[in-house]
Amino acid sequence: MYETLLLKIAGLCLYRNILRDRCVQSLVTILKLLQDEKGGIDSIIEAWSGIYTVLLEKKASCIHDYVMELSMHDENAFTLCCERQQADLEGPLVKQAVSDLKVLDKLASIRCSELKKKMKEKARGNLGVYRFIDSLPDWNPEDIPAIQWEREIQCRVRWHEKNGAGLFS
Repeated sequence: MYETLLLKIAGLCLYRNILRDRCVQSLVTILKLLQDEKGGIDSIIEAWSGIYTVLLEKKASCIHDYVMELSMHDENAFTLCCERQQADLEGPLVKQAVSDLKVLDKLASIRCSELKKKMKEKARGNLGVYRFIDSLPDWNPEDIPAIQWEREIQCRVRWHEKNGAGLFS
């Protein structure tokens, strides 16, 4: 189910730094474990808790907002180009930024209920585990508004022109 998304994540070009974040790594781990027949439910729950721990530490309301905030402060070829006020909205760099941001948005928009359903399928009828899965905290709202990245990228370009790129932007 998540195979295509995992391939797109592997194919990120500009925003690869975000993949090093603990919270993002935990979410990717959950997707991989749900794909893997041998992926243990305990490992999935550990990764789930890891996400929630980071969000609590960072005082983030949900993983979607957290990942989008990471993308605003990422330093990469696109954000540095914007900082220098050299971004061409029709150029390949901006198009790749849109492509990468769409993938990150899709990753960060995954519904907890969808993942919990897949976790229950792995639990194979164990009612106690089902109840425990239901009790896990949700770290994303059910409905996250869609971002129109072709328009949003213009705002991002202007933002980076004004604020720069990287951690101190």
